Amino acid sequence: MEKARTTKIIEQMKALDARMDELESRKNNVRSIRDEVGNLFEDEDPIMRCFENLFASCNNCDTRQ
Repeated sequence: MEKARTTKIIEQMKALDARMDELESRKNNVRSIRDEVGNLFEDEDPIMRCFENLFASCNNCDTRQ
């Protein structure tokens, strides 16, 4: 019984690790972004600032439906 549970946990951990690898490989796919007034940014620093501003503005947002 204990071996089966351990095997199941290991399988879950492997699946989680694979999913994390997949998400990690996707994170750098943003090549450009436009801000709210239409300015196009293609360099990493302005893109990161746009995302930081986006998420900072939603700190107090209730995303539950």
